[in-house]
Amino acid sequence: MKKGVMLVVLVAAPVAAADWPQFRGPARSGVSKETGLPLEWSGTKNLVWKRELPGPGASSPVVFGDRVYVTCYSGYGVDPKAPGTMADLTRHLVCVDAKTGKVLWSDAVQAGADSDPAYGEGKNIALHGYASHTPAADETGVYAYFGSGGAAGYAHDGVKKWGAVRLGAKAKVHNYGSGASPVLHENLLVVGAFTETAGLYEQGETVALDKRTGKEVWREKVGGEWSSPLIADSGGKSELVVATFRGLWLGLNPATGKRLWECQAGVSCGTPVAHGGVLYSLAGDSRAAIKLGGRGDVTRTHRVWQTPGGPRISSPVYHDGHLYWSNDGHVAVCADAKTGKEVYRERLGPGGDCYASPVAAEGRIYYVSRRSGTYVVAAKPEFELLARNKIEDDASVFNGSPAVSGGRLFLRSDKYLYCVGQK
Repeated sequence: MKKGVMLVVLVAAPVAAADWPQFRGPARSGVSKETGLPLEWSGTKNLVWKRELPGPGASSPVVFGDRVYVTCYSGYGVDPKAPGTMADLTRHLVCVDAKTGKVLWSDAVQAGADSDPAYGEGKNIALHGYASHTPAADETGVYAYFGSGGAAGYAHDGVKKWGAVRLGAKAKVHNYGSGASPVLHENLLVVGAFTETAGLYEQGETVALDKRTGKEVWREKVGGEWSSPLIADSGGKSELVVATFRGLWLGLNPATGKRLWECQAGVSCGTPVAHGGVLYSLAGDSRAAIKLGGRGDVTRTHRVWQTPGGPRISSPVYHDGHLYWSNDGHVAVCADAKTGKEVYRERLGPGGDCYASPVAAEGRIYYVSRRSGTYVVAAKPEFELLARNKIEDDASVFNGSPAVSGGRLFLRSDKYLYCVGQK
């Protein structure tokens, strides 16, 4: 029996080292230890493969073993001038071979009735659409949240284990729709069902499901709109960190959902990062550092620093004592993680925003912009633009954050899933 367990560990360890199993990677940090990544690429250079998707989406790809998973939508809201009928809105989970780009399997889930904002020209939902939740995977399978369509669990061969389980329906649709990505913790799938369980700018619910069955384990009225929940390490103990709309950050017991601490630190759309027992929350109006492990209201005791200014949409990355992020208008920012003070603020390029969150790998920061390509910046406290990479024949929007695995980057646009690597 002991030999069997040891064999499993030895076989699984090399695979796990290369996985990018959830939004922002293994620890939701946006940091990869991969080497040999491409510095430059285009539609003809260092493009390993591309795969047309059944529809658009703002979610990010994830990689587990030799499989890439990504969500998208179809049937409604693809053309803002002719959106179609909402009853036809369908979400998809697509599984692709990481080596070849071949579609291995896919599944479709219908949206819940009258639970999504209407699509059209000038509508806020048109900025990202109806598939903004990144799936999460581990050795037991892959788990997706489809917003109004619910949550579902799949084996890696495509067999649906459970779902879709709807987690709530709100009385009023949310102008921007839904977007928080689920996170796995032990036997739980934790979902920020914020806009499915509350009206616009109201406190939504965080829900934990048993990943084996889809049955609800706990539900708490704690959560904002779009920031994804984070499992953070605090002295060997796990804390579930969630944002609220009013700027109050919460630390929860992930097993029960019960509140451990709260700290006022600003409203955020992005997901925080944690390093060395400190949480870094960045928002459009504020950025702050919060020491983990507190109890009760820790605003005065555990808030290390707070200063104005942060990214409006995307999340930060921590690298070698500094925080990096991209703000509106292709502006790259670096700040000292000990003090929060800005080290530099430099424009990346012409126009547009970065909705995608950056990735740090091989001494570089990769910033994916919506329409102007991917900017590669040196991961150091002096600004140095190393490359700008654009796939010329894809004019669609890139909203998803990159996944990194096997010395390759996986990118998604509203049209295609791409694998780029040294060739």
